[in-house]
Amino acid sequence: RGRITFATDEEPVDDITVSYNYGFSADIGGGPYDRRERMAEITPNITEFQVGAGKTYATLSAALSDWNAQQKPPAIIRVYDSATYDANLTISLPENGMLVIDCENGERPTLVNAGPLKVTSAATSAEETAAFTLNGLLIEGSLELSGKIILTIGDCTLIPGRALDEDGYPEHPDQASIVVSGTDVTDTTLSISRAILGPLQLPAECQALTVSDSIVDAPLAKDADDPARAAIAADADATLAGPVTTLERVTIFGEVFVKELTLASEVIFVHTVKAERRQTGCVRFSYVPQGSQTPRRYLCQPDLAISNREKELDPDPLTNAEREEIILRVRPQFTSKRYGQPAYAQLSSACAREIKQGAEDGSEMGVFSLLQQ
Repeated sequence: RGRITFATDEEPVDDITVSYNYGFSADIGGGPYDRRERMAEITPNITEFQVGAGKTYATLSAALSDWNAQQKPPAIIRVYDSATYDANLTISLPENGMLVIDCENGERPTLVNAGPLKVTSAATSAEETAAFTLNGLLIEGSLELSGKIILTIGDCTLIPGRALDEDGYPEHPDQASIVVSGTDVTDTTLSISRAILGPLQLPAECQALTVSDSIVDAPLAKDADDPARAAIAADADATLAGPVTTLERVTIFGEVFVKELTLASEVIFVHTVKAERRQTGCVRFSYVPQGSQTPRRYLCQPDLAISNREKELDPDPLTNAEREEIILRVRPQFTSKRYGQPAYAQLSSACAREIKQGAEDGSEMGVFSLLQQ
C-alpha cells in the first residue's frame, strides 16, 4: 500500500527514498519497460537538457529555466532516474517550437503537483503551430493546453482523478486529466498512444483527437456506481461535443460525445458513445452500449450477437426477454475498474466470448488487444 509509519519524535529528518516494483497487464502507461523504439531521438539540431542525480539539472524547473534563457531551441528535457519531480510549471512554446519531456529508457519518473502543468503557444497561424511531447512519465495532476499545439503523449500515465488518496480512491473524480482552453485551438491536435489517463475535456474546434492502445477513465468516486463526468467531451456533463476523433484498441470508462467519430476500431465503450455527425465514420469490432448514437457499425457487440440469434430463430421473432438476456450477457466485465490495482481494466474470465475474442484478429477488444491473448 505504500504506507510507512514512524513513532512520535522519531520521524526521519531527511527525505525518504523508496524502491519498489509493481505489476500490470501490459507495457502501457508510464513504466520502466523497454520503449527505445518510441523515444525521441537526439540529433545535432536538438538540444538535450539532462535532469537527474549527477546530471546537469536537479529539477525540471531548472532545466526549463535554462531552456528559456537559451531562447527556447528545439529541445529534449530528459530525466535519467525514477525520482519524483515537481511539475507545477508553465511552458510557453515559441512559434514553430518543439519541446519533449521524457525519461531514459528503463526509468519511470513521477511528476507531482501538476495543478495543472500549463502549456501555451505563441503561434498565430497553422504554419507556426508548436509541438509538445510527453513520454514515459507518471503525472499526478493534469495538463492544460492553450493555443496552437500539436500534443503527443506516449507511454505515459496521467492519474485518473488526478491523484489517489491513501485508500487508493481518486481525489478529484470530477476533474479532467487534459483540458484544452482558449479560443485559438483550430490547429490543435492530440495524439495519444499506450497511455493511461483520466477524462479529456476538448472543444469541438480542436482539429483532431487520436487515441490508440490506451485507457481513458472517468473514474468512480468512492461508493459511486457511475462516473462523475464524461470521459471524452467538451464539458463534464457531455452536453457539448468534443473534436473529430479516431479511436483504436481503447478501453473507455465514461460517456463519449464527439463531433465526429471518424473511426472506432476494437474499442470497448463501457458507457454510451454519441457522435453529432453520423453520416461519416465507422465503428467496427467494438462494444457499443445500448442508447449510443454512432455512424455505421460493422460486427459490433451486442448488435452482432442479437443479429445472429435472430437468424437462428428465423422465421420466429426474437422475444424482448431474450434480447435483454443477450444484452446482459454480452457486456464487458472487468477484474477491476480501479486504477492502481494490478488487474485494472483487465477483462474478467466471466466476460462474454464475443468480447474476449471480438477484435478483428480474434483477440480481445479494448486496450489489451495488443497482448494478442
